[in-house]
Amino acid sequence: SAEFPNVSALDYARGLVQIAAGDFQEAATSLEKTIAVGYRPSDARALLAHIELQKAAASSQAFADPILRARQFLEAAIEADPANPGPHIELA
Repeated sequence: SAEFPNVSALDYARGLVQIAAGDFQEAATSLEKTIAVGYRPSDARALLAHIELQKAAASSQAFADPILRARQFLEAAIEADPANPGPHIELA
């Protein structure tokens, strides 16, 4: 909006805080908002991958689905910004 031109930055920051607090569902929602408007899409997708890995680590169920989902987020992050080293490192 005209009053708050950088709301996407706030959504991104909110996502970081929510990850730190362990509120992964809300963090994912905040990060998806930033992706939808094109704000730091590579970093946001890498953080979504991080969320999936955290969920997998906390789960007593099979890890295949969250790990696969994390990999997909990292690949999308690389596609969004191939120069961002973070997703490449996480994927390795």
